Amino acid sequence: MLQKLKSLFPPKWKMAAIISISFSTAFMVFIYSPFDIFLHNPTAFVVSWRFLLPPLLVAFLFLFISMLTLLLFVSRNKTNPVVIMLLSGGLVFVLISIMFQMFAAISIYIITAFVVAALVWILLLSILKEKSFDVFLLTVWGLLISTYVQILFLNGDMTAITGAFPEYRTLTLNRIINALLWVIITALPLCLWGILRKKKKEFRYEKVLVLSVSIFVVMQITGLISTAATVDLPRGYDEYGEEGPQFISYEPALNLSSEQNIMVFIIDKMDVEFLREIFTGYTDFHEKLDGFTFYENSVAEFFDTFPSTVSMLTQHYYREGLTIAEYWAEAWAQYNVIDTIREHGFTTNLYLDYLSTYGTIDDIRSRTDNLRGYGGIRVNTGTFYSTIARLSLGRAAPYLMKNFLLSTITPAFGNSFISYYTHDYRSVHHPVVSSHTDWQFHQYIYHNDLTTDSDKRFFSVMHLNGAHGGVPEGVRGIPRNIPGLVASLDVLCTYFEKMKEIGVYDNTTIFIVGDHGASSESEKDYGSGWNTPVLSGTLIKPAGGSGVLKFDTVTEISNRYLAASILDAANIPYEWLGQSYFDIFDGNVPPYRVVYGLEHWWTAWVDNASSGTLIYRGHYEINGDAAVPANWRFIPS
Repeated sequence: MLQKLKSLFPPKWKMAAIISISFSTAFMVFIYSPFDIFLHNPTAFVVSWRFLLPPLLVAFLFLFISMLTLLLFVSRNKTNPVVIMLLSGGLVFVLISIMFQMFAAISIYIITAFVVAALVWILLLSILKEKSFDVFLLTVWGLLISTYVQILFLNGDMTAITGAFPEYRTLTLNRIINALLWVIITALPLCLWGILRKKKKEFRYEKVLVLSVSIFVVMQITGLISTAATVDLPRGYDEYGEEGPQFISYEPALNLSSEQNIMVFIIDKMDVEFLREIFTGYTDFHEKLDGFTFYENSVAEFFDTFPSTVSMLTQHYYREGLTIAEYWAEAWAQYNVIDTIREHGFTTNLYLDYLSTYGTIDDIRSRTDNLRGYGGIRVNTGTFYSTIARLSLGRAAPYLMKNFLLSTITPAFGNSFISYYTHDYRSVHHPVVSSHTDWQFHQYIYHNDLTTDSDKRFFSVMHLNGAHGGVPEGVRGIPRNIPGLVASLDVLCTYFEKMKEIGVYDNTTIFIVGDHGASSESEKDYGSGWNTPVLSGTLIKPAGGSGVLKFDTVTEISNRYLAASILDAANIPYEWLGQSYFDIFDGNVPPYRVVYGLEHWWTAWVDNASSGTLIYRGHYEINGDAAVPANWRFIPS
């Protein structure tokens, strides 16, 4: 009986090779790569490593056992068992895809891969007979080596995950070389085996395979442990404080004040050029933005969302060398404009982006009145596994395959990992701002009535997705990104109409500011200026303001003046914050404006020592009209 059982398994070194390949593949896809990305980008995942570990262990075990079983069948060099297993695997994948709504966009490709694999196996057996398994195992081994080499050494040109469509398919020389290296490394073990066989020399590749794969796994584990030991991880949304599980609720945004309301809307990537295009093509906004003035000679203080939004709200600036988590902790520990306005009798409601603005709910807990308790969160199985697989495989694939795997991923991918247990799911403001959060707020406002029930004056700050994402260039004859900005403005106009219905629009001061303009890493050439100045739009409606949208191309303003302007609108002393917008509108001459140049970091694909920190390259001083490139003077750090 024991002898019969032994006959079912290959010799010990082949068995060791099968176990090694199965383990290392599953480990790299569902343990090493996800956690390595997580440790460099913890806020992007929203949740903690403890939340990630159980579902990733399940996926790791499933892939390990599936590969082990398949390779054991393949090792017998027979047609029927392997073909049946591959076709069965395709059927199981279809059922899982339907049940958990996973991989819907690429399911046809994966099913095709199962069918093609079955046909290739039949062809291999007919040509190579008993050596088919060796060829198969050597190819998988080469594939594993090439993916690990890609992750460690060949991902230097990966772009940040910003919501913009990546263009990895462009056939540059570097990417062609990258693809060739990937193919050569994959084929290397098989070619070496073939050459030695041709020369009648025996190559017991199984021992080398087990040794090399073991080294890979040890290196990966060591890398994870060393990174984890040096990273100060922020608290995830699944790690509750003393108050228990809480989420940011849209419900308080319904309850406004009949006395006074001050609202700040930070719209991502609200570039002046985009707004000009919108107000030319969508003239209905002229009436909808009743009482607003569009200030076109306006700049943000930074070229990216981080640290722009943090600085605007805390009046605390990033210091070089701090990790992002350290800066958040330091910035939110400071007394700021939100504290002041709370002390003067306002209720405050913050709808901020967890990915770029704060590191834990504890940073804003004492500053906001819109936290609500809920029953907890659970894994959103379908999107969790499909997103993790895309991130992991996209990192390991050659450049010419990365678009296929990564193009659907946005900075808000962490939102899709979780589902909330709450009585009204629509009222939940998800941690990371995205087009979905804009849409959800619109739906919540549209389907609910506003009231004047607030017994305190009302203040809110809301971050909207704006121009990130959008549609490909040329659709409807407008630049990409603009549809997303139009959608955000539509959300606000729906809110404003509801405010008019209950009679509070007139007593409300509204600031709509862009956290940055349409800059990108590829445009930055510090020291030589910009081809086009980067202007970030600002729209302001003072209390009592009325009439169609006005345009101001002269007044020189900056996001730096926002905090003082909030207190000015509330009739609270603000001298400690400098000038307000209203001072400048009244004729005060502003000092030159400053825009800081930082080497930006976002979703660390490569294990850089600087991951999680930013470097000051210098700053621009703007004297006069910001639309004139000559007025931007770069001063190196």
